[in-house]
Amino acid sequence: MQYKKIIEEFYKSVKEGGNPLSLPEEGLEIYRNLIRHTVYEFLSSVFPLTKKITEDKWEDLIESFVSSQNFTSPYLQDLPFHFIEYIEKKDVFKDEEYLKDLLRYEWLEVEIFNQDVPLKESEFSWQNTYRLSNSARAVVFQYPVHHISQIGITSFKHKKGRYNLIIYQNPESFEVEYIQLTDFLYEILNSLESGNLYKISTEISVKYSVNLELISNHMEKFFKTLIKNRIII
Repeated sequence: MQYKKIIEEFYKSVKEGGNPLSLPEEGLEIYRNLIRHTVYEFLSSVFPLTKKITEDKWEDLIESFVSSQNFTSPYLQDLPFHFIEYIEKKDVFKDEEYLKDLLRYEWLEVEIFNQDVPLKESEFSWQNTYRLSNSARAVVFQYPVHHISQIGITSFKHKKGRYNLIIYQNPESFEVEYIQLTDFLYEILNSLESGNLYKISTEISVKYSVNLELISNHMEKFFKTLIKNRIII
């Protein structure tokens, strides 16, 4: 039997029971419990706030997730992405939309923390074309996930709106941090690769009725901050 097929049969026995590989039952049960425990502990460490809020159903949620997975990847770091896919597909939080945002925010914090920060700082020029680095994401949330620690769960879930964030890894402290953006700046960052910075900023400033000349010094300072923090390269 091919190795891949053996792995598939093994995980099938973990999910559904049975013993198609005729493994020793005692050992198989140990592996079943070990896999479930590992998945539970890992996802709990990635999504600590989501776990805290959903404490009464978190264990059942992990169990149903494990039972639904094919486990095609041997890497633990792939689990959070598949977990979020599962949550969205099953619409688990349909009555608690704020949890979808929180789940995604917590995952992004871990994903960005695991990225390598570019070593070299780019030069600033309005004529340059930039892009977001791998250690940064421009994201829109419906809830203020970045303020949940300050305002608490009760206030957080009642503040639905539009929150544009840059989430990035600080190149000096290596901590994951954020910058809140206006719609105008968010759209510029989402369009970086479509032309040089001056061209993009000019086009989008027209859309938002912004006088670019009046704020050019502030804009330059902002982009230099992004460059210094390796958010754009």
